[in-house]
Amino acid sequence: MDLEKIYKDYKSVFKTKPFDHQLEAFDKSKDSPFFGLFFEQGCGKTKVTIDNASYLYQKGQIEALVIIAPNGVHTNWTVDEVPIHCSVDFDSFCWIGKRTKKELDKIKKVNESKKLKVFSFNIEAFVSKQNQQILLDILAKNRCLMVIDESQGIKNASAGRTKFFLSISNRPDYKRILTGTPVTTGVENLFPQLNFLSPKILNMGNFYAFKARYCQLRRMSTTYQKNGETLVRQFDKVVGTKNIDDLQSKLDKYTFRVLKKDCLDLPPKVYQREVFNLTDDQIRMIQEINEEGISYIEDCKKNKEPILIPEILSRLIKKQQVASGFLLNMNEKEFVEIVPPEKNPRLIRLKEVLERLKGKVIVWAKFTKDVDYIMDMLGDEAVRYDGQTPKEDRDDNKQKFQNDDKIKYFVGKPLKGLTLTQATTAIFYTNSDSLEKRLQGEDRNHRMGTKEVADKLGLDSILYIDLQARHSGDAKIISNLRRNKGIADTVLNDPASLFLENE
Repeated sequence: MDLEKIYKDYKSVFKTKPFDHQLEAFDKSKDSPFFGLFFEQGCGKTKVTIDNASYLYQKGQIEALVIIAPNGVHTNWTVDEVPIHCSVDFDSFCWIGKRTKKELDKIKKVNESKKLKVFSFNIEAFVSKQNQQILLDILAKNRCLMVIDESQGIKNASAGRTKFFLSISNRPDYKRILTGTPVTTGVENLFPQLNFLSPKILNMGNFYAFKARYCQLRRMSTTYQKNGETLVRQFDKVVGTKNIDDLQSKLDKYTFRVLKKDCLDLPPKVYQREVFNLTDDQIRMIQEINEEGISYIEDCKKNKEPILIPEILSRLIKKQQVASGFLLNMNEKEFVEIVPPEKNPRLIRLKEVLERLKGKVIVWAKFTKDVDYIMDMLGDEAVRYDGQTPKEDRDDNKQKFQNDDKIKYFVGKPLKGLTLTQATTAIFYTNSDSLEKRLQGEDRNHRMGTKEVADKLGLDSILYIDLQARHSGDAKIISNLRRNKGIADTVLNDPASLFLENE
């Protein structure tokens, strides 16, 4: 493939020069009615899509670019990405979550534009029938390139919003799905994403046929209550894959996969654990939770009853909370402080670690209370980015971290769509048991632009630090995540190990 010739032939499309892998993806996908860009985070799939929209607009094939993305990610398109990369004149609208007359007037104004029309919505908005109608009206009025960014958001075939997007998949003239983690939680999650693009890709009538062909299944059972009676529900759990070569051959024509190691000159990732001791009270409480967990599992086995996953997970969450110095009920309304912040071993260790690091640092945490504690400790040198941060402040906080030398720390919960290339270190203060969240957290600062920052600081790697409390269960979670496994496998296959003293 003569990439230099491709670049010269389509130079008017590119406002910013693409990397070779972006140019190859553009050339392969540019005229396709449907295509999937499976780029690892930070490899630039957004730019490829914007270049594709510019190309199709110049050809007179589309009038609008419609972006569906997770909340927060959708604003990045209109605030950061389209203005930087779009080579044609455009007018844009970004959904802010309110269906007011003012917002509807903005949509109408963009819809009447003679320029490329760019509409960006968060995927969560489409639980509403009225918001669904707004999208349908845009698709009816315009020839569109419709993009679902982080398309694993439609991985659940039974979810209402997945059904909605599948029901309208014949409306757009062109369709794209973008994801860096297409099969993070199971190959079965590809089925609705690919069917949104086109049923022709898989040529399979339904989800069950797909699972039978490509998934190894295990029969499972769980109990539930109905009218005071305990009933058993049986279901097939995906425990592995099969016939993957056949699946890949179907994907090759309609998708393009990019891995960082193949296309970017990025510093390597280096992992480090910071191990610390808990207080006597914390250890005692965790031991009690462990004993309850073992007793529950033994009782289930003795009575030949199914071990309920929620029962295991609720105890694991309690262990994590205790190891962070507090206890919350499930909806986080009742709070019990076990250790005051000034004596909190996890918080103390974080402070010690931060004092010896160079450059800016991201601190990820699982619980809102963790973020509260960290922000109180770091003060004006930190910005916050989580569910407690007002929507209108989130972009501002991100920009401050990237551009303001006074801001050294970015504190929040791992989220999609953030570019935080100024950080050469990310600390996982507490870990979620979700592999997808872990990968998202690592990739926020391992992308194009990170190497330049690392070089200025004299660093040859990007550092990822896990805080690990002894005898807390942290070690098991961290080890699983680093082996690219969520905790769910252990819950299913060896739940007792989660309550044993093995650290």
